[in-house]
This record gives sequence, structure tokens and C-alpha cells, in this order.
Amino acid sequence: MNDANRNGGIEFGTPKKVAPQPKLEFEEIEVGEVQSDGSAGPSKLARKLNNVFGVLLVALALASAIPAGSNVPIFWAFWSGMLFVMLAAHVAIMARIEPDRVLQVTRPRHRLAPLLCGVYLLWVLFQTLPIGLAAGLPGGGTPSSISVMADASLLGAIRQLGYLALFVLALEVAGRNDRVEFMTRLLFWGICLHALWAMVALRILGDIHWWGEKTAYQGVATGTFINRNNFAAFLGVGVVLGTAIVADLVNVPRVRKAGSTRNPRASLVEILVPVVGIALLIVTILATQSRMGLAAAFLGSVTVLGIMRVRQGRRAVLAAAEAFLVVVLVAMPLFALSGAGVLERSLDIGDEQNGRLVLWQQVLGMIGERPITGFGLDSFYPAFELFHRPPLTTALVWDYAHNSYLSLWLEAGILFGSLPIIAGAVLIWRSAVRAWQARTHFAVSAAGVGVGVLMLISSAVDFPLEIQANMFLFLLVMAIASADRRRRMDED
Repeated sequence: MNDANRNGGIEFGTPKKVAPQPKLEFEEIEVGEVQSDGSAGPSKLARKLNNVFGVLLVALALASAIPAGSNVPIFWAFWSGMLFVMLAAHVAIMARIEPDRVLQVTRPRHRLAPLLCGVYLLWVLFQTLPIGLAAGLPGGGTPSSISVMADASLLGAIRQLGYLALFVLALEVAGRNDRVEFMTRLLFWGICLHALWAMVALRILGDIHWWGEKTAYQGVATGTFINRNNFAAFLGVGVVLGTAIVADLVNVPRVRKAGSTRNPRASLVEILVPVVGIALLIVTILATQSRMGLAAAFLGSVTVLGIMRVRQGRRAVLAAAEAFLVVVLVAMPLFALSGAGVLERSLDIGDEQNGRLVLWQQVLGMIGERPITGFGLDSFYPAFELFHRPPLTTALVWDYAHNSYLSLWLEAGILFGSLPIIAGAVLIWRSAVRAWQARTHFAVSAAGVGVGVLMLISSAVDFPLEIQANMFLFLLVMAIASADRRRRMDED
């Protein structure tokens, strides 16, 4: 027994010099449940399961862009089938691990958007029934169902069910901040790989598709897509995600583990690496020569930076101005180097713009013919051919309205066709609320708002969300941006 113990814990004599104690530091730890036999408890198993499914969802979203954006019916069915199996497997396994677990999609704050889409889907199926409610068509024909192509509408309904399955599953795996941030980074770098392939195919391999010679949009980057504008929208999502990642690294200190000498702020190298990825994406968008793709990516990035600056205490007007200036300063050198094609197209928009205006006028006329019932999901092409008139050129096949809002109203009617639009607005609002209310880890939610802005703008003059790969990407980002996060570290 030493002297201190013999004297009741008080040591007499010359006091010893005490080394200065380090400042108190905190470390986040995960508290997982452990069974009596030493095996992992339900929470830890659920966490591992959701980690796996989170990576699978990211891989599916990125892979779906490879076969021409999956804009082919066989791929609609393939990816939807995979999502049905994944969702069923996740629910079944989770039911055994945590029988009392409640699906996120059943919670009040997450019900509205899926419910609206479910009502829309029921109407799409109703349109295919042979019940004789269809109005007559030009030339005297009257189809047996509301949809002028019932088989195509049924196949499209499978695609829509796949979207719903992806959203429900993404909500389930988005319950942890670390997982959501990891998924966001995987998506960003995966989109960068798509951009890299696009530039290699354009500049080095002689402007080809991976499946063979290009027959459209020669001389511009299209990557694994057919249409340059849809590819630009895909890349724009990457720009918005990258902007959120960089803003988070610059503005938010990391949690430093006890005893670590690592700087709690991100290093310059850590910040510059995603900046290089963003530069690659912007250069590739410029190579697509998509004017709206560039503008939408610009506005989406400004939105993200503005939200991040407001969360730092800036006034909204000042935050928006700063965000605009930062994006301009980053983009202008790249535009000066690679933006000649976009500039030339911007100076010569007369014929193309007039063509779209005439197209939209004729589509509005079709909507007026069936404002309530519509013509059926995926029935635009055959229905439009019945109404297609000069001065709109007949030398081209118009299989899209080049305005997704008009397409929805034409196919499902104004009432039911507005439901997916409202559902998208709800998801953007949910992401904005979470970006505003969350104390930490709000960058991903800010990115969700930016991606929503990007797609809202792009959809007004084109059809990015009518391409399955883009819809997968959009829904995955919106789900992880709007999902609730667990507050306890032993939850998933």
C-alpha cells in the first residue's frame, strides 16, 4: 500500500508536477446489441443488411444507365423484377431480425408521395380495362379501352411499380447518416465514371457507343445514353451531389476521435479530389452541347450552395448571391475552354425552339380532346400520330412531347396526370424541411433539393424522367435526402 492510500488518498510532501491534460474530446461509437452467446444482436444484423442493400441500390442505379439509359421495355421489366425481389427479400429478412420494425413508408410524413403515385398507378391500370369509356379518335376509330395502346400501358405500369419498390427500399436503408453519406459519394463517383467513359468514347475511340456506331448526335458526348439532353441531366445530378459533398467538407468539421492527431477540418487534398470530379462532369456536360442540361446543373448547384450558406447563418439573399458567384467562378474557366459548342447552339435556337412551340401547341390540343381520361400511359407516339399536322415537320418521328408535364397530362388526364408532379414536389419539400431542421448531416438533404430543382427545370423542355435510369437516380437521391435518420447509434 502506497503513502497516498495510507493517508486516505491525501499525499503529503513536495507536490509532483502534473502533466497538462489534453482537452476533452468526444468520439462517436456504435453501440450494438450482443447476445449472451456473443453473436451480433438484431440491431447490428439490421445495420449490416441495410449496408448491403444500400450498395446494391447504388449499383443498380448506376448500372441501369449502361444499356442506353434502360430506355427499352426489356430492361424496364428486368430492373423492376430485380427491385421486386430485393424489396421482398429485405422485408422478409428484416421481419425475422426485427419483427416489430415499422416501415418508413408507413410513417405519416412519408405516406403522401407514395400514396399519390399509387392512385396514379391505379388510374393507369383502369385505363387499360375494356369498358368502352374511350372517346372517339380522328378518322372514326374508337378503342375498346381508354388507353390507345393497352399493352404498352400495362408494360409501363410494371415500370412504375419498379419505381415505387425502389423508393420504398431506399427509404428503409437511409436510416443512418454515415450510410447515406457513403451512398451519396458512391453515386457521385459512379456518375463521374460515366462521364469519363463518355469523353473517352468521344475524343479517343472515334465517337462511338459501346454497342457500336452512333447514328444520332454525332460529334457530341452521349455516353451510354442515346439522347444528349437526358445524359446531361444524368451528369447534372452528379454535379449537384459533388457540390454538396465539397460544401460539406469545407464548412462542417469532422468528429475527431479521442487521441487522434488528425485535423478535424478536411484537408485541401480531400476537398480538391471531388472538385476534380465536378470539373470532369461540367466538361462532359459542355461536350454534350446541352444548353438546358448546363443551365439546370448550374441552378441545382446554386440551390445547394445557397442552402448550405443559409445554414451557416447567412441571410437568404446574401447566401444566394454568394452561391451564384462561386458557381460562376468555377464554371467560367471550364466554359471558356470547352463551351464553344454550347455557345454556338445558344446563338442559333430559332428553328428548334419554333419546332417545339408548335409541338407543344398540338399536344395541348390533344389534352383538350381528353382532359379527364387521357390517352393511356406510354401511348404518346401512336396517339400523337393521329393529331400530327403541319407546320410541324413530318420528317421526324415525335415519340416524346419534350415536356414531361404535358406528357403526363396527355397520357393520364389533367387530374391524375398531376399526381406524380405533386408527389415530386412533396419529396423536394420534405428534403428542404430536413435540410433546414437537421442539426447536422444536412448536406445530402440540400443535395436532394438541388436535384429536385434540376429535374423540375429539365422536365419543362425535355423528358429526363421518362428515361428509367434517370428516374432511378432521381428517386434514390430524393429518398435518402428526405428519409428520417435514427437518433440512437444502436438503431438502424
